[in-house]
Amino acid sequence: MQIQINRDFDEYKDDFFKGLTKRETFYALLTVIAGAGAYLICFFVLRLPVMVSVYLCLPFCLPIAAMGFFHFNMTATEILKRRRRILRSKPLGYISGEMAHGYETASQLEKELKETAQLDKAVLRKKRKLPKGRRIRNRKKRRRDA
Repeated sequence: MQIQINRDFDEYKDDFFKGLTKRETFYALLTVIAGAGAYLICFFVLRLPVMVSVYLCLPFCLPIAAMGFFHFNMTATEILKRRRRILRSKPLGYISGEMAHGYETASQLEKELKETAQLDKAVLRKKRKLPKGRRIRNRKKRRRDA
């Protein structure tokens, strides 16, 4: 008696319906429902010809199908979530504890950093045309500890 086992376990799919996984089956049904709904709206409500209605349904169906069927080491929904998180994140700054080349003491480095920060504020004032007395505020929301 021989039991056949897949050699590549990463490629193994847990079949749910006709060779599709539960996720793929769900998104296939969702694609059909969205396509049918878009077709009915285009054909009956907007009174468009059949072929035009079918072609207008594709932009509704293809993204839904892509979310269920395409896998690039992660699903399309995970890719979109990560992309949204990256776009919303703010750039992170880092100042190393090592001395930069050409500075003997930390106070010299700090003094030059303060000067460049003041120059940056002056440039921003010119770009924004702010009066000299007005401060440029940080836009970060501050938490108040209660």
